[in-house]
Amino acid sequence: MGETLTANEELRQRWLADTSHELRTPLAVIKAETEAMLDGVREITRENLLSIFQEINHLHKLIDDVADLSNLDLGNLRYNKEILDLRELLISKRNRIQRSCEEYKLTFVCDPGKSELLVWADEVRMSQMLDNLITNSCKYTDSPGKIPIRLSSHSGNAERIVEEVCPGVPED
Repeated sequence: MGETLTANEELRQRWLADTSHELRTPLAVIKAETEAMLDGVREITRENLLSIFQEINHLHKLIDDVADLSNLDLGNLRYNKEILDLRELLISKRNRIQRSCEEYKLTFVCDPGKSELLVWADEVRMSQMLDNLITNSCKYTDSPGKIPIRLSSHSGNAERIVEEVCPGVPED
């Protein structure tokens, strides 16, 4: 039991370190883009402001994740399940996933399927799961590589497939 507690504490500390790093990334982008606009290097356009806005939303999501972890520790994590179309969720996140893959010099291949794929789920948690899968796939795929995602349905069950591309996640 002591070993398990020690391992869990190490995982928690690593998660906090990773989260700290993840929080710095959107802040750095927001700062750099804003400074470039203030210095006249970049124009103040709707597209440039939208880029900053998307980073602010990403930062907000990360902060919400930290709050969720606290709630999980306290046993207060809530789920808001509803009928959710996984296809629409993937399509709505496609541009963000594409940018994440490009940062790692990877190609994103998206096959959302041709029809809706309805599940009873919490949209926020499903979105988090997709973000985590993409982040891990990017970290563990050699460049130049690709991150393929495919949605499908078999016998009434939804499948979201993120293929493992070499070298992949280590066994341990």
